[in-house]
Amino acid sequence: MISVPSTGQYPVGHVHHFRLSVRILAGLVFFIIIAGSLEIGLRLWSLATDAKMVRFRDDIYDRQYSPAELRRSEQILPGQGGRCVRQQGQVMNWDPRFGLASKTLDMACAKELFKSARTKVVLLGGSTMGSAFAPNYLTTIENYAFGREEDFVSINLSESYARLSDMLARFIHEIIELRPNVAVFLVGFNEFHAMQYGGLPGDDFYWTAGVTRRVHHPMLFLLDKAIDSSELAQALLIKTGIYLSPRATRKIDLTLVDQEVDYYFRMQEYTSVLCRQYSIKCFFILQPTPLAQSNLNDRDRLLVQERLKNFPQSQEIMTRGYALLKRGRNGNRVLDASALFDGVEDAYFDVEHFTKVGNALLGKYIHDAIIQSEH
Repeated sequence: MISVPSTGQYPVGHVHHFRLSVRILAGLVFFIIIAGSLEIGLRLWSLATDAKMVRFRDDIYDRQYSPAELRRSEQILPGQGGRCVRQQGQVMNWDPRFGLASKTLDMACAKELFKSARTKVVLLGGSTMGSAFAPNYLTTIENYAFGREEDFVSINLSESYARLSDMLARFIHEIIELRPNVAVFLVGFNEFHAMQYGGLPGDDFYWTAGVTRRVHHPMLFLLDKAIDSSELAQALLIKTGIYLSPRATRKIDLTLVDQEVDYYFRMQEYTSVLCRQYSIKCFFILQPTPLAQSNLNDRDRLLVQERLKNFPQSQEIMTRGYALLKRGRNGNRVLDASALFDGVEDAYFDVEHFTKVGNALLGKYIHDAIIQSEH
């Protein structure tokens, strides 16, 4: 028979430490369960929020797009770049000359392509000009603009969040050597994005939202990544303002918008000088966005409301910025396409990106602007 000693057989101090260890362990287990439950709950909430916009996009796809237009493909028509532009995929590739570069241009291929047509066009802009959310080339801006024109060839070198200064850097290093007849810059929206994350006028978005931290403060960059991996950490540290993340929006002084417009027009002036010097017709087209439109339908209002949840100043920033851009500066003007979608249903996927309806309208706008400049 095995006898079990009573607690009275152990020293009082030993029993006390044993009970304290049990309490600490129980507390840790309780904390882990609570933290884990909160993390799961916040992740489900985040997924539910994201799912709302996914359903919105799916509804557009179901109603607007044919089976052929929904077929996922990265194929590019030969006349629109074909094999001359290689997409890097989801990997962030940083070019030392002009920042983010997800597209690599085969210069020899592009020069050969440009020998084959009278009008040679380079398209530059952000992900909107890249026709984000277009499943394949059939509903891209360049296909709507030039797909039926035998005398047109084009190369699309748009990059996510690119602003005019980013486009100018690439223009200097690659486009001038390519010698196009026409360069089209889609501008406006991305000029005002970095400032909402604390960037100064002229700052690149990716530099503002992470690259500067990676370069100058690598330990803080690792901390940012760790916090970003947890919904609970973001709620406790970032949304309360305890920790200032470079990927968190913040309230800005609206006079920064005026400074940003000043910077933009300096970049446009420098670009225009190069365009004239190398006999390239350059078009600076102001991108449509419901944030700067006055005539909104119910669906567009919903898109604006969703945007304001994460970017509470975005509408007043865009309204002010676009009004200043439309005025022009020292002879530098933009082609104002900001009202192109007024009264048009289902033109937007979100406040920045266009459906096939929007892409078709902007494609025609670009095509018509080029044709009219030739007469």
